[in-house]
Amino acid sequence: MENMNKRKEILINRNDNIFPDHTLWIKEQLSKKKFIYTRGREVLIKAPGRNLKKIVNIPPQNDPNYKSSWISVYNLCLDYLEGTINAACIENKFIQRMGNSWTLNGHIISWPKFNSKNADYAKELEKILDEYTYVKNKYIQKHKPKENISVKRTKVPLIPANEIISKPEISPKKNHIIQKKSHIEKTLNVQEQTLKKYKIQKISDGDKINHADIEKLRSMNTDLVFLTCQDILNTKEEDLFIRNNIICSDHRLKTGIFIYSKMTNEHEAATELKRLVKMIKTAGDNFSHIIIYSVNNEYVKSIKNSDIKLLEFINIYNTVISTLKKAGFIAMISMNLETRIVIDDINRRYNMNHKHDIIYMILVRDVEMVDSNDSIIVIDPWNDFDTVHIKNKGLLETIKNNIKINDLAEKA
Repeated sequence: MENMNKRKEILINRNDNIFPDHTLWIKEQLSKKKFIYTRGREVLIKAPGRNLKKIVNIPPQNDPNYKSSWISVYNLCLDYLEGTINAACIENKFIQRMGNSWTLNGHIISWPKFNSKNADYAKELEKILDEYTYVKNKYIQKHKPKENISVKRTKVPLIPANEIISKPEISPKKNHIIQKKSHIEKTLNVQEQTLKKYKIQKISDGDKINHADIEKLRSMNTDLVFLTCQDILNTKEEDLFIRNNIICSDHRLKTGIFIYSKMTNEHEAATELKRLVKMIKTAGDNFSHIIIYSVNNEYVKSIKNSDIKLLEFINIYNTVISTLKKAGFIAMISMNLETRIVIDDINRRYNMNHKHDIIYMILVRDVEMVDSNDSIIVIDPWNDFDTVHIKNKGLLETIKNNIKINDLAEKA
């Protein structure tokens, strides 16, 4: 990738054959589990810039498609590496353009040349991405609010931003790994105790569920299934949601709606709300009237240095949730951890609190970064569905009662 501006040329950097060096590199990535995982005979590779995974089914070794499937795996890995680095270049913060060169961590990046005979190209891209990730994480850690900062307000079901972000203190007498594992287990155990008779799952982004998925959900004693719509203004995404809902309705599974909002202003928010109301009309009697509204995390990242734009955006998504609640729905806001840091920071500086319940979208490895009182949606590439843990007791009771009423109505 000698010149990141030549994005169209990047697409020719793909293999139509695979050699031992490629195979060895793929095996190393599978053991690292950073962006490629296995699930039975399936290999899952993260898609760049999205919460999606590409899936390649690996047939038996004597199958004629065995070799071509591993070629696809390698090429999808290149898609992830190139796409993620390209996004970092567009961000122009940690990887920056200096004249005709790109710099990272104080040095000029030497873009690797593509060679289909070995995995050197992938190895060098991986090194660049690892360094970028290190520098970015170091920056985030450095700019977290200090532990001695506190916010005192009237009693609310949320905790101060600094307490959410800060990590638990670890005694030097105890092993760090044991403490880390203990914290994760404690967090998840508390979640399980709260919901021991009430299980909530979220359909993974972009998944088209089938009867096997329904049986899996039933075997897990699932009480509520959140169906995902990745873009409510995209007809294909709406059709996928309606299709999944019909299957759940046929099998009498209770559903909620998880919406990924793309809005950045009042007009777009109003348009999304109109489409959401239209989509709800297709939801059927199995819809529980519970909606999780995920804010536009990418937009928050793009305006994080503008207090005026952030305050305006917060006001807009709060208005959306208030409107949904006035219409009789149970509504929550969702965001990722990067957005949480930005929102918590401006809340602290302007002495504000969240107006509505928040549920954080996290990877399983990030469980330790949230407080045991936080509602979370845990994304685990090894699981077929995302697990939803709602911690606000009042909200949880409202959801339980709402589903119970719907159940009685169905039996009447």
